[in-house]
Amino acid sequence: MGPNPSVNVGQKRSRGTGPSKAIVARKIVTCQEARQEVLASGCHCGAAAQYEQSLKLSLIVLSDTETVPGLHAWFDADAAMDRLCAFKQRPREQFIYLFPDLASIETLADLDAIHVRGLERLMAAVRAPMTLVFPSHDEDGSTSVAVRVVNHPFLRQVLRTCYPVASTSANVHTAPPPESLRDVSTQAREAADVEVRTPLPSAGIPSAVVDFSVRPVTIRRPGQLNEPEFRSALRAFDVLR
Repeated sequence: MGPNPSVNVGQKRSRGTGPSKAIVARKIVTCQEARQEVLASGCHCGAAAQYEQSLKLSLIVLSDTETVPGLHAWFDADAAMDRLCAFKQRPREQFIYLFPDLASIETLADLDAIHVRGLERLMAAVRAPMTLVFPSHDEDGSTSVAVRVVNHPFLRQVLRTCYPVASTSANVHTAPPPESLRDVSTQAREAADVEVRTPLPSAGIPSAVVDFSVRPVTIRRPGQLNEPEFRSALRAFDVLR
């Protein structure tokens, strides 16, 4: 399939009494692949490439994830990160950072207190989307970072060449997260420069949050996680050093 032909820039007009004025809205990029094609081999129509380019151009991208729709900015794009912080009224340290695989999370997270192979086996066994909290690499050792290995085939393709990516649910501060892109409020939608639509919708349930920076390991938010199954796998796979 050729390059994505469906890049649309919408326009909206002011409702004042004076002459109408066109306002450029966010860009909308639509993946043209069928769901099964993306599941099997990723996106080849150009939408994933445009997603990556947008992040690297310091733009904020709205898209589905395997959990809830999110607003995304590349970690190294300071302008986009600053805007995302302002919109969500939180510092950088309070975002979730997305990665393509477990090995890559060590760029932000200190994994010295776990066996990485054991954690990899636990994640394969449990399957539920999990945000993992670890100590960060700060020298004083007092801060932590929340990371998630993405299992969304479209997003994982983007992340292979553009990570870490800050992610936050697409809602204003204190509002509940949307379950789907159509539920995203106008205010949250307007915070994005680009909206990417894929054939893989969000599940509508936030990820579990599991804190490995404390002992005992603590589940801060259950998400879709089965806690007895998780605790059993934690022991069985010898995750903790």
